[in-house]
Amino acid sequence: MLNEVVAYDLGRMMGFPAPRYRHVCLWLDGAPSVTVEMEDPEEDFLKGNGIDPGDYVSRSGYTGRRIVGGEPTLDNFAIMRYNLTLLAGAQKEGYVRSNLWMEAILPSLALLSFTANGDQYFDWNMFQQRNRRDGRWQQYPWDLDMCFSLETADPLVFSYFQTTNLHPYYQTPLHPGVYQTNLVSPGAEPLGSVLFYPETGPGSEYTLPFRHRHQMSLWRDVYTAFTTNHLYPMLDGVVAQLTPVYSQLGLSQTTLTGQLAAAKEFIAARRDFLINGDWSDKNPGLWNPTNVYVATNVVINEIMSRSAPGGEYLELFNRGSCAVDLSHWLLTISNESYRLPMGTMLGPTSYLVVADTQPGLTQAFTELGADMVQRFRTVPVWDWPVVWTTATEYASRVIEVPDITLPDGGATITLRDWLSNVVDTVTYGTTAPWPTGTTASMELVDPATNNGAGAAWQSSLVVGTPGWVNSAAADRDGDGLPDAWEQRIADADGGDGITNAQGVAAGDDFDNDGVPNGVEFVAGLDPTVDDSDKFSLTIRVSNTVVAVEFDTLPTEGSDYWRYDARLYTLDWVTNLMASGSWTNVPGFADVQGWGQTVVCTNTGAFDRGFYRYRVRLRDRR
Repeated sequence: MLNEVVAYDLGRMMGFPAPRYRHVCLWLDGAPSVTVEMEDPEEDFLKGNGIDPGDYVSRSGYTGRRIVGGEPTLDNFAIMRYNLTLLAGAQKEGYVRSNLWMEAILPSLALLSFTANGDQYFDWNMFQQRNRRDGRWQQYPWDLDMCFSLETADPLVFSYFQTTNLHPYYQTPLHPGVYQTNLVSPGAEPLGSVLFYPETGPGSEYTLPFRHRHQMSLWRDVYTAFTTNHLYPMLDGVVAQLTPVYSQLGLSQTTLTGQLAAAKEFIAARRDFLINGDWSDKNPGLWNPTNVYVATNVVINEIMSRSAPGGEYLELFNRGSCAVDLSHWLLTISNESYRLPMGTMLGPTSYLVVADTQPGLTQAFTELGADMVQRFRTVPVWDWPVVWTTATEYASRVIEVPDITLPDGGATITLRDWLSNVVDTVTYGTTAPWPTGTTASMELVDPATNNGAGAAWQSSLVVGTPGWVNSAAADRDGDGLPDAWEQRIADADGGDGITNAQGVAAGDDFDNDGVPNGVEFVAGLDPTVDDSDKFSLTIRVSNTVVAVEFDTLPTEGSDYWRYDARLYTLDWVTNLMASGSWTNVPGFADVQGWGQTVVCTNTGAFDRGFYRYRVRLRDRR
């Protein structure tokens, strides 16, 4: 009456296709009773859940596995399932990545794990769906009647499945209390056995990514969806709907209230076990009770609604210290809504760009493309590269939403998590105090401030900074020196006279080496020590040959993110008293520095004179 429908509603919130249901009254032997009637999924199920009719969907149960709809020629489930259990080590890891849509499977496994539903195998009480575009399979639950249960109706067979201290991996050979070899046919081992086993020893390095990501997914849900604050009201809501029905039919509400109390007891105990309990392979740092997942640190950080190279885009920033899973989050712009793809992950203190064209964006902002990979060609998510056999998650950089529209005249942007909680909202405009530029993006100066105020935004100094620190945020006092670079001077000062980056002036010379702070930044010098020798010119004379030399420096480090080159120009003049007579030495204008020594050997007309070199930073755009 309660557990199954709440589990279906949870799955639907998480983005899984779920059958429709309704409570109905049945008369059995002349007496009324209330039960749940569930949709028998067919083609309408595919339409109602937005499933591509070219995909293949089946479901399994007591009557076996049968097709729900889609293209039956795609069905290679039996072969794929057998290969998953046959392969081992690197071969299995590679096969899993190629044949399973893990971005959608992990949330499904987290739901089954928290609700302690051990009566669900990949080929039992599950939907199986194969994507026609890349051939990968995913699963989502079918028949969730054994969720949130302290005990089951058939203790002789299934009681060992339903306990609040069920291991989060539940169906692996390391946990014999729920993994029953006599119930598993050859080649049909539970998916948990394929992904999470072995936990230790040879081959465990290839299951580590799956084990780590499963724990991360479950940990996030324990602090968002799988909370008493969220689940108790869902259960209470179902009871409130059924109470008048029970009264009208003259039924005792003891069964209903007993189910409610038992489900609530299970939820509290299950959360306590996952967070505070002792189970194998548990990541103690992740599950430390003081390590609480916070998904509300995501803010709208940059808006490109102008007509500019690269198209329109929206940038999100995670100002928190833990990665946030944005799978199935809802982005609304005015009256248009967009769901973020499964597997969208925003790393700590990182940026994510939602763009209408990924190729156009990376061509216009080339700094994005150098360290970006597309996980799968059919998923419009591009990430930072990762080493697969490590306990790391993907960190997304760009999401492509081809029909995204950011009106130039202003709009309301709202970001909601998959539980429909508003995480951030901004209503931007085109008149003061909002930035009034016509070609640059609008950048949030400080992500810790109220981004709903127009005064908190500025026009970008470099057209736009998708995927990088905002130009306005990097230099809040507008003196041309990044705050992080200036902070090095404040730290070296020890707080005696300069307490923060805003106290550093470009024209000052903190290290007293004769080179002002602003010049040191452009030249690539250290503003806290005397290294003026690196900013010098050498003239060597041999007979009639004059060699002029100077060292160059590349543009390296996060302080120079907005520049793509340090350029050097060599000038000469015969008379210092002749105002404005400096001229470029031919062939030595805007030489790009990469750490080399530039040597100019002159004869003839250039054998006598004064020389200097100039250096400048070139903006990426």
